[in-house]
Amino acid sequence: MHPEIKKQWVKDLRSGKFKQSRGKLFNSSGYCCLGVLATQHPSVDTKRIGESLKLLSGGEMNGTLCNDVRAWCGLSMSDQTKLVTLNDSGKQDFKQIADYIEEKL
Repeated sequence: MHPEIKKQWVKDLRSGKFKQSRGKLFNSSGYCCLGVLATQHPSVDTKRIGESLKLLSGGEMNGTLCNDVRAWCGLSMSDQTKLVTLNDSGKQDFKQIADYIEEKL
């Protein structure tokens, strides 16, 4: 994982700025942990966050990042899968996920 992107991602997850949701990068309830990461991508228009994140998930508003975005941040497919599981299980909040990212990625 690219160190500067990781550092900002962990900071964002701990900031309290983002409300946690499940199943999609972004929905009316909030963000999954990968959605928080995707907000850093240079192509994201914060005024059109839903549309921007839809493009970053490969055209589908699902809970995963497309290959180009994973390559941009240096996140492996297996790490993405683990993070989706942590987020969508409902057992880990963003602060706990941030701890996992710091320790494991």
